[in-house]
Amino acid sequence: MSEKMTGARLNVLWGVGARHALYIYDGHWYHQLERFPGALFDENGYLLFQTEAEFRSCQHFSIGKDVSVPKPGISAIPGYVRVVGSGLRLAAVPPEEVPSDASFAEGAAVRIHVNRYERDPRARAKCIEHYGPICVVCGFDFAKRYGSFLAGFIHVHHLTPLASIRASYRVNAVRDLRPICANCHAVVHRREPPYTIEEVQAMVTSMGVGVAPSLNGR
Repeated sequence: MSEKMTGARLNVLWGVGARHALYIYDGHWYHQLERFPGALFDENGYLLFQTEAEFRSCQHFSIGKDVSVPKPGISAIPGYVRVVGSGLRLAAVPPEEVPSDASFAEGAAVRIHVNRYERDPRARAKCIEHYGPICVVCGFDFAKRYGSFLAGFIHVHHLTPLASIRASYRVNAVRDLRPICANCHAVVHRREPPYTIEEVQAMVTSMGVGVAPSLNGR
């Protein structure tokens, strides 16, 4: 990577949502996490801790003044999320296979500074794995437009907005989520309730621009 990598940068690029993010390329040594959720990153993925108690009770590394992780590093610790391929990619999936009908708990309100809703990165990754990192509205592909370093980069849209649910529910990554580019995602949310995917596709078509091939059968 030509640019200096940091945990903060990977935290944003991979959509992890940590409040404190630390990076070392080989995953062997870190300063201590001080804010949670907190994440330890290496060059291929990350390990997320929701609470300080979870971090300090982990039996797979030693915590002194700093954090020392035995070889081969954090990639060997249960819960590690590996990034698909190499480079700066948003399409992250756990190392274990996720069944096609897998669903993930999502939407439980937690108090940080303001209310937010949990978005499980596994659900996001499974959605992108299934549909590909291509906008389902207009067919936009970040990698084809900007280069391979953005392979896998795409927003993910919840067909039922979490803010309207107000309770924990089971979200199926294939049924309930869709990959969508930033422009189309902004259009979807130009009103409340949001436009549907089909409505925004119709807007694109009305302007004489092609839309993405149907993904309903995937």
